[in-house]
Amino acid sequence: MTKTKFILFLLIFQIGIVSLFAQSENPSNTDTQDIPSATASSLFKKHLLRIANSSTILDKVDLQDSKVALKVWSDLVSEEENTNFVTEVSIVEGLDLIKSSLENNSVDMVSLSSLEYLELKEQISLIPAYFGTVGSDSLDTLLLIVHKESNINSFQDLKGKNVKIEMTGSGRIPMIWLDTELLRQGLPPAEKWCQSLKLMDKVAQAVHPVFFRQADACVVRKFGFQTMVEMNPQLGNQLKIIGQSPPYVRAVVCFRAGYGSDLREILTRSAVKLHTKTKGKQILTLFKLDRIILFQEELFDSIRKLIKEYNALKGKN
Repeated sequence: MTKTKFILFLLIFQIGIVSLFAQSENPSNTDTQDIPSATASSLFKKHLLRIANSSTILDKVDLQDSKVALKVWSDLVSEEENTNFVTEVSIVEGLDLIKSSLENNSVDMVSLSSLEYLELKEQISLIPAYFGTVGSDSLDTLLLIVHKESNINSFQDLKGKNVKIEMTGSGRIPMIWLDTELLRQGLPPAEKWCQSLKLMDKVAQAVHPVFFRQADACVVRKFGFQTMVEMNPQLGNQLKIIGQSPPYVRAVVCFRAGYGSDLREILTRSAVKLHTKTKGKQILTLFKLDRIILFQEELFDSIRKLIKEYNALKGKN
């Protein structure tokens, strides 16, 4: 799944779930995670929903495409479902600006990388709500992949090599993981150990150069690589995995503190039930996501552990 499709899903989904709410059964008759019903009055009052997206998971090119898609989608929702949410979408660059936007109530909902969430939650009050999952696993995993005919069998063998890194909405996580693996062995960080590091937006942009022997190694998401192998088995025959990260949450959607609880319930309850509706399944299939998962703090433990180790090792070098 490309970065653009992933982010388009996040944005379109944030409006789409409002229309799907109108199709929802009584929450007591569903096997999805239970969330209290919102008050009836909240369903009829028009509300402005201001959605901000961190620049680490969305760039300006994606935003322009997304605005067009959102306009088409919101028009359709207004016509068919008579939705009462009016949305504004923006990119926010830098954690300080994200923080101030939330503190002065200029945004209601924000999409953050997991690293940004962990840092920001220590500074201000946030209400984490949900995240999307891909494949059979709820969490993402990073892989270090090389060509089978290369002599690269470990992180140490990356010395002087050219490495491609997929940065699909993960922020700095791939770089931090790679650096941690090197630092753990008493080696310099990747920027000094490797000859070159190039950040790529799409998994194919990272994998194909390794397959064609134009690059020595790549760091990509497991699900993205598995999808490519299904489409082209030769990739699996010619490439090998020599490293794998702990599972982690790539991005999370949060509400600002003070945003109406009844409105949060409408959006969140509908989010976790997308996979139970025909229309919702079509959206998830289109963007190659399986379902939306309610936020669980413990799912961020692996990232916390990685950051803690990375900072400790970095301090020794």
